[in-house]
Amino acid sequence: LHPLQQAFIDEDAIGCGYCTPGWLIAGVDLLRRKPHPGDDDIDQLPNLCRCGCQTRVRRAIKRAAAGKAGQQ
Repeated sequence: LHPLQQAFIDEDAIGCGYCTPGWLIAGVDLLRRKPHPGDDDIDQLPNLCRCGCQTRVRRAIKRAAAGKAGQQ
């Protein structure tokens, strides 16, 4: 798995799964452009989650950025 995929699992950032592919693609792109994004950077992503998982998605992106994916 890509570190962001693992972080999504670790943070339970997958609700219904409808938006997950878009979040992963946008998140990987963000991490490539800005290895340590802040809340504002993440909030600027154009993705929306109908399930309300944005907070968990934010934590997952930060976890991947910190290199903590797969760690409890």
